[in-house]
Amino acid sequence: MLRIIDDESVAAKIDEVHSLVRGKRVIVAYSGGVDSSVLASLVSDVATETRLVMQIGESVGIGEREFAQREAERMGQELHFLNYEEYEESEEYRLNPSDRCYYCKSLLHNKLEDYRRRNGFDLVVNGTNASDLGGHRPGYRAVLENGAISPLVLAGLTKPEIRRIASDRGLESAEKPATPCIASRVRTGVEIRPEILREIRIGEDALKRVFGFRVIRLRHDGRSFQLELGEEEKLPSREDVLTVLVENGIDREVTEIRRYRPYVPH
Repeated sequence: MLRIIDDESVAAKIDEVHSLVRGKRVIVAYSGGVDSSVLASLVSDVATETRLVMQIGESVGIGEREFAQREAERMGQELHFLNYEEYEESEEYRLNPSDRCYYCKSLLHNKLEDYRRRNGFDLVVNGTNASDLGGHRPGYRAVLENGAISPLVLAGLTKPEIRRIASDRGLESAEKPATPCIASRVRTGVEIRPEILREIRIGEDALKRVFGFRVIRLRHDGRSFQLELGEEEKLPSREDVLTVLVENGIDREVTEIRRYRPYVPH
């Protein structure tokens, strides 16, 4: 469906984001995705200081750190890192309940708030946007509880508008598909273990390299994989997928190859 973007409306929303951070020292919870990249770009327009901070660990897909680094450099920003494993620091996260994202974001924003206090910053902001508010979003509750704000939400900026801003500003992330954390591939109730996360990371990276996939989810139910691919991707044979995985040290069954569908905890 064609979405008409009103330039005057977008400009007013950008002004609203600017009003929230102008003259402040701001920490951006950064991932390299289009939302946090646009937010970082807008914040840097008017903030006294902008610091991009990204969590890295097994839950971050292969290549995501490097992409985030390039995008930060494109904006003239230095990227800082928090290096920790969620499954080591939160038993609730490790047990992988339907609201796992709540524990993930609680941990992240608790660390960002501590970082903010120690380094004398005024504010932590994150890239949740107005299109994100529907559906199952336990992570957003954690953001609010830890004192961070979501300027894109407060300004009413939607995903299509954010991609438009990214394109206008020459950001590489403008066309980047959504890349949620690797743990989101693990079925609810299956314990988040490092070996599972590594299999998913390595498997998705190998399949991207061999087949050129852009939208891919290698779901893990604790025993086997289910491969999901975007509507534009050509579905490979199960035998070809298994060959690539085995060549990369992953000996696990693939029970289904299907079209991508947003994950709903169950």
